[in-house]
Amino acid sequence: MSVCGWNDTMAAGLKLFAEGLAIQTKKRALEEGVGVEKVPAIEIAELKALLDAISFSEKGRKELEGIFAVTMLAHFLYRQMDSAQKSEASAEVLLVRASGEVSALFSEMEEHNVRELKPKYPYREAMWRLARFLEDRV
Repeated sequence: MSVCGWNDTMAAGLKLFAEGLAIQTKKRALEEGVGVEKVPAIEIAELKALLDAISFSEKGRKELEGIFAVTMLAHFLYRQMDSAQKSEASAEVLLVRASGEVSALFSEMEEHNVRELKPKYPYREAMWRLARFLEDRV
């Protein structure tokens, strides 16, 4: 978000999205008669298939970029949840924790861009440097 900023409202929206995924995780587990711990793997596979299908669609990612972006976010959060399920935490706790980590990274990214990169570099170079900064953080 470094070109549009990152703020508390965006962070709250990300948290609400994660909480919504937790609700859907529990709902899907009930509907399909599986344990909550099984749902992330199912969702990861289905979301990956959708991402692949959108990438190769006739319209392409450009026309569907909003759907693609939200699908990628859900895919990421489910992957985080799946990898953290060794703990005793609930689906909601795991998803909200992952969204908080993403939010913290956005805040750090924004701070670095505004203070270090924008004042020194043209925007394309600043974005390349920001990508390298992010690679060092994950």
